[in-house]
Amino acid sequence: MWQYGALFVLWLLSRAGQNGGQAAQPVTAPKAKTEPSYEKDAKPDDLTRIRGIGKKSALALQRNGIRTLAQLADADVDHLRAILEREGLPSEIVDPSEWPARAKEAA
Repeated sequence: MWQYGALFVLWLLSRAGQNGGQAAQPVTAPKAKTEPSYEKDAKPDDLTRIRGIGKKSALALQRNGIRTLAQLADADVDHLRAILEREGLPSEIVDPSEWPARAKEAA
């Protein structure tokens, strides 16, 4: 039985020599895809100031990282629709197509 242990140690030593004597490099996990750079610590604006945004819509936007009028002004309408759909506010009920333009005017 000890022969197998000795063979294993020899095998490990031979594998260490294949790196040119260098220590094995640690395996690192790939970096996660970065999220859009929303200012998480930014004081949220009152998004309900924008015509068409009620309390539920404002809360849905804030939960998804849109907390300020500047972020709303820069948002893509399709992205806004996706947020609202995901939050249970379909576009038949809420239409965000004018929100970015109105947010630019208000900002």
